[in-house]
Amino acid sequence: MKSKLFMLLAIVFCAAAFVSCEDEEAMGRAIKGTWEGDMGIVRSFHGKVIKPTRTVLHFNQETNTSIVGDGIMIEYYNLPELEAVYHHISWDCWKRNNGNPGFEFKSVDTQEEYCFYDDWSITEQWFEGKYPDKDGKDIYVKLKRVMSSSAPDVSKVTKWGFYED
Repeated sequence: MKSKLFMLLAIVFCAAAFVSCEDEEAMGRAIKGTWEGDMGIVRSFHGKVIKPTRTVLHFNQETNTSIVGDGIMIEYYNLPELEAVYHHISWDCWKRNNGNPGFEFKSVDTQEEYCFYDDWSITEQWFEGKYPDKDGKDIYVKLKRVMSSSAPDVSKVTKWGFYED
């Protein structure tokens, strides 16, 4: 009797894990591509507070079923000495303990993290949500999907190289 109960519990657990993986894979496929908008980023540059006029994110998915990937983030500024900078990013999505999806990406260059927990959504056209800044304040994000299958050209964009002062 115990072995049958154990087997039944194992089957239920495996079925739940399989559904979770499918949900995470769907999230990975949904985020793949290029997005543009306002990430709510504020930086300090040579004693001035600056904010990008727009941010472009491109998420690559390792495989069609992958829940992790890499990409680039480009911040565009209206400054003569700083037109645009880009970062390499890594990302992943997961199913949280409460059943809600989580999504996070991180700058490989600066280690800044952008974590989206419960309050985010993604459709074919829009990515919206909020993430906590380093002080715990909510930063609201709204990005529109850019219909392009390839990553933006960064050959004329400065690699991340300035540091906040």
